[in-house]
Amino acid sequence: MGLTLCAFGHVATTAELLAAVDGQESIVDIYQRSSFLVRPRRGVYACAHLRAVELAALRAGGVLDCVSALCAAGAEVSDDGCLHVRFHAEGSRARPRPELAGVPVTAHWSRVQTERRPAAANLIAHRFHRPVLTRSRLPPQEALRQALVCVPPERLRTVIDAVTGSVLPFDEVRRIVSGARRSVREQLMRVR
Repeated sequence: MGLTLCAFGHVATTAELLAAVDGQESIVDIYQRSSFLVRPRRGVYACAHLRAVELAALRAGGVLDCVSALCAAGAEVSDDGCLHVRFHAEGSRARPRPELAGVPVTAHWSRVQTERRPAAANLIAHRFHRPVLTRSRLPPQEALRQALVCVPPERLRTVIDAVTGSVLPFDEVRRIVSGARRSVREQLMRVR
């Protein structure tokens, strides 16, 4: 039987896959046996059913962020023609390669504020029938925080309206906006 990465959060590294099979198989065995896996980048494997934009972000060495992540989460946000990708600010990962995404990339380097669940924790959650969090894009809360500083003020109101109710509840959006920098809040007040 082939392995799917849905229980891992749709993305896993070579080390995470090998740890999950307890060293009984090699990564080549796992990959050849599993038609549902793709390898967007050396050392990174993902579910074949992920959206093309998510695979492009993984290929570049990051994860979907900002308006791209909000679109993938279900918000009807018009994009700006760029793929918004969060790269690891810590520098401990493989070197980011935005040119490998195949489309123009808007790179975000800020640190992630919300804790991202590791693959092993997702596996445990899956075994106990709890929700598994995707690792191919940032959570909507984090993506909205980034959009507040990335999206031009004239588009920001439409982004917030598209996210409110469809992806995040009104109270959560209000909390995120009220926690934004003062300059962002002032710009929003001017756009109204």
